[in-house]
Amino acid sequence: MKNKGLITTTIVFFIIVNTSYYWQSKLDFLAFPAFLILFIVFLGLSIALIRQTYFAFKDRFKDKKRILTIGLLITVLALTFLKPSGLINFEKFEGKNVLIAEREGVAGCMMTLKLKENNKFTAKSVCFGMTETKGNYEFKNDT
Repeated sequence: MKNKGLITTTIVFFIIVNTSYYWQSKLDFLAFPAFLILFIVFLGLSIALIRQTYFAFKDRFKDKKRILTIGLLITVLALTFLKPSGLINFEKFEGKNVLIAEREGVAGCMMTLKLKENNKFTAKSVCFGMTETKGNYEFKNDT
């Protein structure tokens, strides 16, 4: 198969984008370089799609494997463009939000606190990287 590396890269890219919910907050300050690398891979796959389409027209769409590769590339690139954080919104499985508080700081830094109805919280800070803290909370009737 001529395009084995291209197909493998496309599938790995799709898996990485769709599982970013689990690993994105673990990278901390490396989140921005990882985003840049994924963007460069997206551009590379877009160029590969244009190239494969050109060769398919040149061959008059006789190569079935090339057509399947083009279909896979179109599907992955379109889904990534339309749903950049993945196909499944994993946050909705954590429970319903009771309170959402946001604070914007200097240079566009953002802090988001989400309290869930199952007494869990998520504090997410995005500033030249991303950190996330999860835990439990309880009300003591003192506020």
